[in-house]
Amino acid sequence: MNVPVDEAQFISIVLKIMNAKKTIEIGVFTGYSLLATALALPHDGKITAIDVDRDAYEIGLPFIKKARMDHKIDFILGDALSVLDNLINDEQKESFDYAFVDADKEEYIKYHELLLKLVKKGGIIAYDNTLWQGSVAMLEENVKDDNLKKKRKPLIEFNNFIANDSRIESTLVSIGDGDLSTRKNILKSSALLKYIFETSGYPKEHEQLKQLRETTVQKYGNKSVMNVAVDEAQFISILLKIMNAKKTLEIGVFTGYSLLSTALALPPDGKTGKNVIEEEISHIIAIDVDREAYETGLPFIQKAGVDHKIEFIQSDALSALHHLIDGKHEESFDYVFVDADKKNFTKYHELLLKLVKKGGIIAYDNTLWQGTVAMSEDENDKIGDRIWQNRKPTLEFNTYIANDTRIESIILSIGDGVTLCRCI
Repeated sequence: MNVPVDEAQFISIVLKIMNAKKTIEIGVFTGYSLLATALALPHDGKITAIDVDRDAYEIGLPFIKKARMDHKIDFILGDALSVLDNLINDEQKESFDYAFVDADKEEYIKYHELLLKLVKKGGIIAYDNTLWQGSVAMLEENVKDDNLKKKRKPLIEFNNFIANDSRIESTLVSIGDGDLSTRKNILKSSALLKYIFETSGYPKEHEQLKQLRETTVQKYGNKSVMNVAVDEAQFISILLKIMNAKKTLEIGVFTGYSLLSTALALPPDGKTGKNVIEEEISHIIAIDVDREAYETGLPFIQKAGVDHKIEFIQSDALSALHHLIDGKHEESFDYVFVDADKKNFTKYHELLLKLVKKGGIIAYDNTLWQGTVAMSEDENDKIGDRIWQNRKPTLEFNTYIANDTRIESIILSIGDGVTLCRCI
């Protein structure tokens, strides 16, 4: 009932990116996610934690106290719907930065309506277990477990409700058991991947992104998987908005699906003239050796009206990064997305640490490399040579990142694996 360690680390990074100070948690159990949240908040941060089970909370309380985080937590023993109503009546409307919900699934829609009154504009509500062990993508007759069957229907209804709620932007993140925040994808269930795309991804896909995606498939066939998937692009979009990012860098563009998604997410100020202060404009530097692929997607970028935000540089990435450092761009980027040659990821990382601001994010794509990072050496006969040759450098990079004290990092099981690094 507690969240897994990767989900807790993801929540921690998101909270720090948001600079969250006031949060709410519905469903505490022994408090693993609660302690992760408390550790991520500043010293004066406050968490309202709601649960009907005080005994479980008090099992975790000694560890919260040892971490000296108990002063941040207001534990309320009670039914969540009643407590939320009380918070609204106590004039706490639009005062919370973040809410985490891991409680009875049948009430998720009711929680949502109340939380929309409590969370600030631009704030985040995260609902846990929204894939419910993959049962949401299964036929009802194939779900044998009674508990799965009982919660499956209300979660399907909730996911559809969220996908059609025009008051929010949303994405289903395939981490833990689903956190609603023949493509390459680390999910082995094609039905579950299809469910995520069709429920959470495609309904809110921008028209020009859709056309770019379809044109890429028509022109490049199987190579179209070099673009990120729709769920990953939507996750990146929400992340950029949480960060209020304005200056970003992309290494590896292909036809520009992630690039267009990024451009759409950045503020609409754009590059509007020589007298505009650089800090006030949205600017993406996009680096790739292949201009032809970029120009395949360029018409859709132009139709979306965001081409003025993009500076495309045709070059190998290492040379371009050195040039940016020499050009006094050090510690000026809010966000970087890297989807290029895996053998150079470590070299890119060392250069990018010079270019990204403290608190900024570097995201590396394909860091689970179709699951090969978890395979043994003698399983190479199951995978094509082109895939297998990148397994070792990806393993080495993941180990390198895990031991880098200059960053906080987490591997997300979205797309083909995305590693988020927060510079500290």
